[in-house]
Amino acid sequence: MNFEDNLNGFGRICKTLCSRTVNTDISEDFTLPDYENEIRRVLYVKESMLPPAKFVSGNKLDVNGVIDYTLVYVSTGGKLCSAPLSSEYSFSIPLEGMNELEISEGISIMVHSVADSSTVRVSSPRRLQIRTRISSTLNAWGKRACEENVEGLENESSLRRRSEDGVCADIICESSDVVSLADEFQLPFEDCRIAVCDSAVVVESCWIEGELVRVTGNVVLKLLALSDSDGKTERIIRKLSFDAESDLDGIDASQTALCRASGSVTDLSLNTEDGRANIEASLVLEICLAQNKRVSYTSDAYSIEQSTEVVTAELEVPIVLENQSFNLTHSERIALEDINFSDGAEIVDSGVRAFVEGVSAEDGKYAVRGYCKYDIICIKDGEYSYCEARAPFKYEFGKEGEIDAFDVCVDALNSRVRVDGEAICVDAELSGACTVMGHTNITVLEKLSFLGEREERGCAWTVCYVQADDDLWNIAKRYGVALEDINGDPASDRFVIIEG
Repeated sequence: MNFEDNLNGFGRICKTLCSRTVNTDISEDFTLPDYENEIRRVLYVKESMLPPAKFVSGNKLDVNGVIDYTLVYVSTGGKLCSAPLSSEYSFSIPLEGMNELEISEGISIMVHSVADSSTVRVSSPRRLQIRTRISSTLNAWGKRACEENVEGLENESSLRRRSEDGVCADIICESSDVVSLADEFQLPFEDCRIAVCDSAVVVESCWIEGELVRVTGNVVLKLLALSDSDGKTERIIRKLSFDAESDLDGIDASQTALCRASGSVTDLSLNTEDGRANIEASLVLEICLAQNKRVSYTSDAYSIEQSTEVVTAELEVPIVLENQSFNLTHSERIALEDINFSDGAEIVDSGVRAFVEGVSAEDGKYAVRGYCKYDIICIKDGEYSYCEARAPFKYEFGKEGEIDAFDVCVDALNSRVRVDGEAICVDAELSGACTVMGHTNITVLEKLSFLGEREERGCAWTVCYVQADDDLWNIAKRYGVALEDINGDPASDRFVIIEG
């Protein structure tokens, strides 16, 4: 700690505005266009959540997002088909303590949405209704000034301040510009169409380079090629590499922040012609920098000339525990009887999605827990069917500490499913990003009131016997003297002498 004689600049302390989960139910009717095959039976619907738009309006946070559906179904002609559908959702939540913030310092917001479950009801061969529950995790932080309100001070040179240094989070969250990617390849056989297409984003590295953030990785596409004439199928995996950079406000070239990134495919077009496939994809990266910075603040003050009243506040200050991207492999063996797998069925295709259930501190580390949901398409006697397999995953990292808030997103890709005796073996690759926040407590000075002049003690020397919790500051404040007027060390001496 430092003792200073006058008021000067103060730091900005990070303040939590919200940390919560919001559930939103949406329902929408769809009509398939004429160029899509009619529906005989729905196998499953896959949800894909794009990064939502976030706006601070007054004392609330407005969130607007889009959910993309891939409807996988059997047509009236018995073909395996898929159709893209989209729906919108929105909600608002209050933000606490906005009046305390330095708005010019900016507000950092993390929002991630996942579709917990969807139900499909088909009313006619081209009409259907989809109901979905969306779960959104929200975290927002602002910055407040550590400035005390001073009333009635007659002589600034009489003021003594106790300045301390603390640690608080500094967080920057922004979206990158759109990254455009393209790919072209030869289809595996004649009379070929793409029946199902899935996409996922893998971040391989993320780092600060000067005043930019660099992110490298791949957009991984899984396509099911199918021939309607002979029923032949082939699974195609394509990787579209990206090397993107983003200019985030507030980056310091000397900064040693923890850096993470995740990505979403916001637009995907696929055209087939003359035996070749052309793909165009748009990618948006969500980038977050987080570090713990030292900040100065005033914890106490008094005047050596005037009686002083002090008002302090106990603040719970957020700190960064972990902020990183990660990749891992998931594999599991599941009994066939647990997934309603039809005897004698042949696996045609599979997709995978990852769902995060939470983050906990255990065994000296942090653990991200969730489960993978495998969507499996089978065929038996010329009829397509669907079954679902679920298996838990766990990712451990960092060091254990008390968790106040977290933000996690996980994308799953490259699902592989095979039958092995009386069980089914599943595995996939997971790519994710995780931020874990804790807190520390500090005491800041909020208001100083100066009353009348201090009474003269009427003696040249005062003997002060040191109490158990006394230090140099406490004694100087109690007697209203400057620190240099105290002779002795309260840390080791039984008493000290105060001049004047």
